[in-house]
Amino acid sequence: MSRRLFQASLVLFVLACILPALHFRNVTPTGAGALNSQHGGAVLLMGWLSLFVGQTAWLANPCFVLGSILQGVGRRLGARICLALAALLAATTAKLPGAVIPADEAGVNKMQLDSFGPGAWAWFAAIGLGLLAAFLPAPTPPQLPSGPPNLPK
Repeated sequence: MSRRLFQASLVLFVLACILPALHFRNVTPTGAGALNSQHGGAVLLMGWLSLFVGQTAWLANPCFVLGSILQGVGRRLGARICLALAALLAATTAKLPGAVIPADEAGVNKMQLDSFGPGAWAWFAAIGLGLLAAFLPAPTPPQLPSGPPNLPK
């Protein structure tokens, strides 16, 4: 069960990169009201810039990747720690809707998160399933019978 959840979390993470994730509304006077959608892949590549405006949710991505690697190689304690940290960091996204953030490097244009797209929900689900998979019992390999085989006489 934990292996399937782990695999599903990886599929959801890839899906989150493909789907529209964040929908922003332009709040500057020159383009007020215009809606701009960003796909998850763009958010993954450029989201580290959000650290400059105090948003730490992007850091959930490296924690998720490291936790997934650790889960894949059987380091369950490390995976649990990394994935729990990823979930905590992802939860900070809840404070983003309605916050006005810079839309360019000069800070001239501003935008506001209007809504989460399906990519964001897939991202949240990927982290949640990964965390759940890390805390479920590990699958046990099939046991081979010990001792000499029973041969007919």
